[in-house]
Amino acid sequence: MSGRAARRRRLVLHVDLNNTVVAADAVSGQGPRAALNSFLSTVTWGAAGPAGEWQWVSDHPSLGPPCPGAVSYYCRTRRTSTTTSSCPPSSASWTPCTVRGGRLPLSAEPLARTCLVFSMLCTMPWRGSTPSSLACGMWRWARNQFSSQGGKPLWIDPHDPSVHHIFFDDNIRLDDTDTIVHPQVFSEQGSSSPRCAPTSELYDICLVQTHLLEAIADENYFLRCVQRCEENYDRYLACTENGSPSQLWDGQ
Repeated sequence: MSGRAARRRRLVLHVDLNNTVVAADAVSGQGPRAALNSFLSTVTWGAAGPAGEWQWVSDHPSLGPPCPGAVSYYCRTRRTSTTTSSCPPSSASWTPCTVRGGRLPLSAEPLARTCLVFSMLCTMPWRGSTPSSLACGMWRWARNQFSSQGGKPLWIDPHDPSVHHIFFDDNIRLDDTDTIVHPQVFSEQGSSSPRCAPTSELYDICLVQTHLLEAIADENYFLRCVQRCEENYDRYLACTENGSPSQLWDGQ
């Protein structure tokens, strides 16, 4: 699709609240300090030493593991201390995308074609957005071992190039056993039976793992993410026309 056609495409932004727009967690009651510490535990990495002790493998925060075998400190502690009845660090509540007291910093042209989706985790089984229903949604994700199978559903139809869905959440990860969004792609035009897609197929295309530190430091962070996703989505659609994106697209 040409750049002009991409600029006419309707953007649908699915934006998580906690540790994406604000450094806080309404469901677990975390304030900014605790929420930021929680996020930092997901971007700091280590591995078990010879005697099973924890050893750091990097002194720089990163969304992905810096080397094979690295495990985030959050995963290490969660696996040993969290039960399926407790909430993970990021809750499922949603909000209009408020940044530093203002709206999401989109320029006039993208804003005119942007729709912000306000929802909650697992909206299908539970209607409304009460604290109890949010807890149920988080419980369902935890009950599925924090895998994509228990996460927030997202349907993508690459055969409708007029719409581009982008999901922002700090709990999106390339590991499908540890991610909060369950992407489903309609492989055939007019199909009513989508296939479950791996996160890697749509990472930085329709799925954005929020880097809270960069979002705090850079007021244009979300703009840059949207621009990157739009460029990648054009290539993803081209792969769809030529074959299977699950086989052809590798996020490059």
